[in-house]
Amino acid sequence: MVGEKPANLPKFVFGNLSFLALLLGLYSCGPNAPIDIELNSNCLSEAGGSCAAASNGGKFTWYLENAPASQEYMIAVMSLASTDRVSNYIHPIQVTTNLPSSAIPQSEQEMIAQVKNLKNIDMSVGSWDANIFAPLPNFQTTPQNIGVDEFYIPDPNNYVTHTPTNTIPYMPSMPESSQLTGRVSQTDIFSRLDGVFQILVDMKTFGGKASQLDANYQSIFRNLDTCLRRVMPQTMNLIGAPLFRLNGKNAVDVLVGDIPQVNGRATAGQISQIDRFMTNRGQPLKDSNRTEVLYVQRTTSTDSVSTQCSTTAHEYQHLISFDSKVLSRMPPETRFDLDTQRAMAIHPERLGFDEGYSSIVEELTEEKQSVSRNIVAFLSNPNSTSFALEAVYREAASNFRSRGINTLFLYSMLKRAGGSLNASDPATQKFLSSLIRSQETGFDNVAGFFGSNWLEVQQYFFTRMVRALYDSKKISEFIPALEEKPIAGGSIKRGIRILDRATPPTSVTLNPPIVHPLQFDAPLVPNASTYNVPAQSVMFFRYIVPEKKKFNARITLATGGAPYSIFVIPVR
Repeated sequence: MVGEKPANLPKFVFGNLSFLALLLGLYSCGPNAPIDIELNSNCLSEAGGSCAAASNGGKFTWYLENAPASQEYMIAVMSLASTDRVSNYIHPIQVTTNLPSSAIPQSEQEMIAQVKNLKNIDMSVGSWDANIFAPLPNFQTTPQNIGVDEFYIPDPNNYVTHTPTNTIPYMPSMPESSQLTGRVSQTDIFSRLDGVFQILVDMKTFGGKASQLDANYQSIFRNLDTCLRRVMPQTMNLIGAPLFRLNGKNAVDVLVGDIPQVNGRATAGQISQIDRFMTNRGQPLKDSNRTEVLYVQRTTSTDSVSTQCSTTAHEYQHLISFDSKVLSRMPPETRFDLDTQRAMAIHPERLGFDEGYSSIVEELTEEKQSVSRNIVAFLSNPNSTSFALEAVYREAASNFRSRGINTLFLYSMLKRAGGSLNASDPATQKFLSSLIRSQETGFDNVAGFFGSNWLEVQQYFFTRMVRALYDSKKISEFIPALEEKPIAGGSIKRGIRILDRATPPTSVTLNPPIVHPLQFDAPLVPNASTYNVPAQSVMFFRYIVPEKKKFNARITLATGGAPYSIFVIPVR
């Protein structure tokens, strides 16, 4: 992960060309001292169409003497500070200039005001999934005495850790109390497709066996079975079957029942990585079902079955990812012992990336989902959005925006790989299968797919995103085209549609998956401001070069010693 590699910094990159810091006047007062960066380029003719740099915490200064008057730039800054999986890290980004930007054209200001007056995305509603991470040290191992046809249904709220400012669902030292609030429930098989899945009825939720379900639930479960018989084989073809079969059933359990809320918000589905282990230090693991199980929230409406179906595929990706990035790296003789993961310090996929992959897999089912809502949430409020979902998990709007930026980043990489939002596309299959089943994680994993490096893929993403927001001809170079599947009364959409920047806001309905470029709320570079941002977050600033420039005109940035990457992108 980027923030874990400050020793690799700095390099200064023009497009695809990398120069040693020494050759560009970057300097350091010691082997580990923060390295300052000085930029004199106008970034107009650089390979890749933008300038990019990274530092381990030094000051960035852009001298503006070569920047043409009236040229507009977008500056993107990304924190590379690493979350350590048990705490989050907030640090300052200080931005100053001694040459204030020219004003945004009046006509555009009026259109921006119109966009802001239109309906915003309501973050007070909606659901998400819970990904229960295996706690590492000191984990308790008192058996739950789970019997045949019984499952321990975990409460995701037991697997969090608190910091002064956040609640993080990522490898706490132990469950918060010795008395877990999950529950043991008997299950009954509703249906089964050999080698693929079996649907289990949570008997406590539904009050009896599958044969005792009332007519409404019988209809719901039949519809779910029909959907999964198409979706699960397709998804397994897309990203593969589980690497390891713990349950001996040769089928993934899809357990339908009541799942506890997380942070007061409905949980559409969940997966527990603890279920992929059998022991801890050789002793039976307290709350593992020792199986391949996906937990799916029950519904009382047949209209919601399509969402249940896509959620199942979403959770299945988490299972494949964990098997690939954790279990496959562990010695066969202790592969299913939780303490081995701790001792070897093997980490799963970063939570934001994991959700991004699952979101795309979810969309490719061609069933109902709300992935575009997260992406538009980011594009409508981009600043301080963090790639590290674990650092902003508790706050709903930040959670959705983090899922959105990770999904949008993977969209752009999917497009770069020649793929589309169609599960049958060979390029899409290769992209997803290669990255999800790789033992690598994060930006480095994606960069390896393209034979590149993490800074280059960040530059690729930010440059093409910004260009697409200013020039509609560039949208097709940025992300796959929006796809639609007709259904009764409408259609199911996959992807987003970015409008032309000149589109009158009042002429369209700005609801996901439709987004207007002027929804992207990036302020002008301030004379002097400090922003406190979470680890792995991004900030965007517009700058329009004034007609008259003074001597030594410059823009400076400092991060309080935290590592960062920065991108200067000419836009018009």
